[in-house]
Amino acid sequence: MLLFRGAPGTTITYEGAPFRVGQLTETVGVAAVVLGSDTSIAIEEALAVVENREAFLRFEDLGTTARLACLGGGFLSARMVEWLGALDVGTGEIIHCPDYDPVGLSEFQRLHDACGARARLFWPDGLEAFLERYGKSDLYKDSAARLDGLSDASHPDIQRLLRLLHRHGQGLEQEILLHNTP
Repeated sequence: MLLFRGAPGTTITYEGAPFRVGQLTETVGVAAVVLGSDTSIAIEEALAVVENREAFLRFEDLGTTARLACLGGGFLSARMVEWLGALDVGTGEIIHCPDYDPVGLSEFQRLHDACGARARLFWPDGLEAFLERYGKSDLYKDSAARLDGLSDASHPDIQRLLRLLHRHGQGLEQEILLHNTP
């Protein structure tokens, strides 16, 4: 199941029919569709893939350029990654909004492997200041082994975030971006 939230007027195409995500978001807070192996879902604009539920429910406060968000829920399912890899977002992009920790970074690598240049890591203003002020060492230590496989990654944002994580020895939960200033 995929959960979506959208700005007013936001629509996706589900199995060939318009699905008014923006209207459902306004009315009931979220829209849901089932993603089967042969399901057809089309999106013609930027899509934010948001890791955590609280940030998803307030994705417009994160400051991405997207008007549409999908809940990633931590580890992206193989089916979701496959769907995103095949998704045509028109002139938009797939903006990954993770926790800024080893798990979030490795999930972005998976997404980038599947989507190529259409995938972009969301980099909020003041990320390093947030990391210094609100970072948690457990988020780094508990999954630091995941970083070993990313040291050869060619994506510049992966290398940039790797340096920050190593420098500070901490990770950052994305919900912090909703409640604090750097």
